[in-house]
Amino acid sequence: MEGLINGILEYSRVGQKKVKIEKVYVQKLMPELSQMAKNITHKEVEFHYPKELPIIETHLVSLKQVLQNLISNAIRFTEGHAPDIYINAVTHERNWLFSVTDTGRGISPEQHSSLFNLFHRDSTEGVSRESGVGLAICEKIVRWHGGKIWLESEVGKGSTFYFTIPLSE
Repeated sequence: MEGLINGILEYSRVGQKKVKIEKVYVQKLMPELSQMAKNITHKEVEFHYPKELPIIETHLVSLKQVLQNLISNAIRFTEGHAPDIYINAVTHERNWLFSVTDTGRGISPEQHSSLFNLFHRDSTEGVSRESGVGLAICEKIVRWHGGKIWLESEVGKGSTFYFTIPLSE
């Protein structure tokens, strides 16, 4: 219950206050994100990302939160083997296009339309330990930055979550 309340409070705070937009060296976030992943699981996590990720202008804490939530989900929904997580960021049209790909169990097409809704939980888990706010927070942060978030997934083959952050003027 405490986790649910904290998640709701966190969700309600997104976009409520002015934040500092700064240059974020995405490459420098990777060791911290990798360590976070190892801390939340007893599995070995394999991180894959290009040798050079961009420097973007954004709110550091928000970007880290989106990436942490997506990575945490990738770990949670990978069973039977060490999770492989692929992170990338490229320019596409007038945006940075980020992708977080996993080798987990995938998400059924029936869940795609409600996945970013507040309190959405994976219906295949039975009793869930998740609060159902993580992806809703990601969606709200990305939208607050003027971007979009979506996924491509196939059951048994993993998922790729994409999100955009507009290029700075």
